Amino acid sequence: MKVEDSNLKFLNPFLEYDFHEKLTLKKDDLIFFSGSLVECIGNARSDLDIFVLYSKASDRKTYDYDFGELKTEFKRVLEINCDIEYWPIEVLQNIIEQINNINFSNDKRTINHLMIKGYNFKQLSSLLHRFYVSVPHNQNTEMYLSIRETLNESNYFRMMTRFYINAVDNLYDDVIGTMENNDLLTSLHISKSMLVNSLMALLFSKSVSIDREKWVFKKLEKLSSTDKRIEDIYVKSIVHYFERIGSLNEDIEDIVTLSNNIIESIET
Repeated sequence: MKVEDSNLKFLNPFLEYDFHEKLTLKKDDLIFFSGSLVECIGNARSDLDIFVLYSKASDRKTYDYDFGELKTEFKRVLEINCDIEYWPIEVLQNIIEQINNINFSNDKRTINHLMIKGYNFKQLSSLLHRFYVSVPHNQNTEMYLSIRETLNESNYFRMMTRFYINAVDNLYDDVIGTMENNDLLTSLHISKSMLVNSLMALLFSKSVSIDREKWVFKKLEKLSSTDKRIEDIYVKSIVHYFERIGSLNEDIEDIVTLSNNIIESIET
């Protein structure tokens, strides 16, 4: 397998590279590449993220950082700094199984749709995002595709849209409470977080996967190039997030209104 996208051709040497001398690998391990470089939103200082999915039964050596079943190493490979994460493959399979079986008609909290002992929702949803946007190493492409094809993408995007809508709802009370307490700087800060979460919800509602808030404007900008309504939201969000327009009270109220309008426009 070779990558034809001109922005990703740097990956081709990695797809064939024998990592056994650099990494803690076994024959049946699944390797994939992900992160901002693979999504073409990174920069010259970005690291390449490499994920190794292993069977829990495998024996492993000592890692740079060992957090139970999640382990990390840092290596320089082919002149690029790499962050390597080792995850039990059973965790990813369990995530996909739980997402595929979600019943959206019940009142179960979104955060409870993904529950695996030893991990929190953010860790699990981030792993799935990294897998969703990744490129596999040629060592086990068939295994990669067989897992990838089992994911119910509609359920994934719907679950994450709801997660961020819930986050916006929770932040609203904090915005109002701090305003009522005349703590306007804190309220402004929270209102901006509320806006970012509403944009995360919007992206997921448009089937755009994201796991880091820092990329929200970058991804929104890319999406806005093909959608006039998104372009309008993007422009307004840039203005309200980065510029001061009126008084603190007015800015907070405008950001809250924009956030609510974004959420109301999303079909869940």
